[in-house]
Amino acid sequence: MNRFDYIIVGAGSAGCALAYRLSARPDCQVLLLECGGLDLNPFIHIPRGFAKILEGDSLLHRYAIDHTGYEGKQEEWVRGKVLGGSSSVNGQVYMRGFAADYDALGIPGWGWKEVGAAMREFENHELGAAEYRGDSGPLRVSQHPTRSAICDAFIHSAELIGAPYCEDLNDVDEQGAGYQPRTIYKGFRQSAARAFLHPIRHRKNLTIKTHCDVQQLILENQTATGVRTNTRNGAQVDFYANREVILSAGAIASPLILQRSGIGDAAALQSLGIPVQAHSPLVGKNLIEHRCVMPTYRVSHGSLNSALRPLGLTRTLLTYLLRRDGPMAYSAFEASALVKTSANLPRANAQIGFTPVSVDRHGTKVTPDREPGVLACSYLIKPKSRGYLRIQSADARQAPYIQPNYLAHEDDQRDAVDLFRLTRQLFASSAMAPYQPREMSPGADVVSDSDIIDYYLQKGSTALHATGTCQMGLGDDAVLDEKLRVKGIAQLRVADLSVFPDMVSGNTNAPAMAVGWRAADFILENS
Repeated sequence: MNRFDYIIVGAGSAGCALAYRLSARPDCQVLLLECGGLDLNPFIHIPRGFAKILEGDSLLHRYAIDHTGYEGKQEEWVRGKVLGGSSSVNGQVYMRGFAADYDALGIPGWGWKEVGAAMREFENHELGAAEYRGDSGPLRVSQHPTRSAICDAFIHSAELIGAPYCEDLNDVDEQGAGYQPRTIYKGFRQSAARAFLHPIRHRKNLTIKTHCDVQQLILENQTATGVRTNTRNGAQVDFYANREVILSAGAIASPLILQRSGIGDAAALQSLGIPVQAHSPLVGKNLIEHRCVMPTYRVSHGSLNSALRPLGLTRTLLTYLLRRDGPMAYSAFEASALVKTSANLPRANAQIGFTPVSVDRHGTKVTPDREPGVLACSYLIKPKSRGYLRIQSADARQAPYIQPNYLAHEDDQRDAVDLFRLTRQLFASSAMAPYQPREMSPGADVVSDSDIIDYYLQKGSTALHATGTCQMGLGDDAVLDEKLRVKGIAQLRVADLSVFPDMVSGNTNAPAMAVGWRAADFILENS
């Protein structure tokens, strides 16, 4: 049977949350399509196994972007190609964004009152319930489990520059520092698949199909009636929706599917020989991404490098296997600070993640240093620079063109320079002095504003937080309306990170889940 009530394209953070909600209605037949396979690889479930995953290709989409960076190579953006999407391969950092970010969108139904309530419904946080923190939802959220002296020193250093200690970083209103909230429970990754799909696989009205790569939408009279997919064996299979098709393929793939289906800028589509179904020139525009740098410091002690190198790694893995504890059970960062690069800002505009690990990079391979070291991942959380992406052919096999326009806005350049100097200030503080930090990368030669900008562009990396390419809004030019419906096409919505017209502060896994949860609210209120 190839006919369902709802077809969800993409089993990532948003798609899994949406499938969880829609299939709770027994009268709804739901099909969830995933381009990748089942989440069976053991490195998915070991929290620090993400470093191994990122070295390979089997669980990842790799998108070349128009930017030359580290080692003079063309950069890539990666996304999860597996059940759970990027939530199955990310660093498990759980940051919701400031309440003010959602209110500032100015879109009915997307203020903090509504989005915060959605997050409370799906969270099961070990700190217990609070005004906007849940303790009975399907998604397990925990705090970093083990305090360490060097992490305490980093947090205290952030306090010295005005970011007070906070037990739960998601409760920060202006700026703060503390141990990292993460999507890990009892030593296992809590991906969207584990949280939302694993408990409901028994539902007879939910069909999950993996290795189904959606090529385009099936449209009849400006109405979405289904999707056309390619399967792993090369066969073309069409699926049909009685009620709606919902794209949850992410901020890269969702606009590409729309464009291949004739929804986008009319002139650009016609130049590729694609019949125009709806002129929507902002599809693929408004691309927002974090540009981060990871300055590394040699320290006298307190580093986890030795525990993650070959000799120590055996003991570390044994500890994990026996107790589900130790460094293999940690997220990408043990602590984080939300900081202002200027005192006159209303709230933090930058995030600095800290881990007592420093690494050597050789292509996609990352190896902990031989000597003890630490690193800080620093980036502006609400950049003003905007990029774009577009298909280059009607054929889905041809790679898209992606232009990130990192630090193109002069305000981002100024704030990035200020953030870099603030990060140096953190490591030069009296709190860090017992560890004798010495900057290894980028090093003392990087001093001027232009040196620092070059460091961001040449040695920095993406934070894998792309947003904004199918933006919702109240204006006529928005791709979606406030209920995520594609303008000009009936029975079609988009529900993933592409819908935000502006980036919410910090990491994007939690906001993506909230988009899926809210999409279900809109769909179910009309069903």
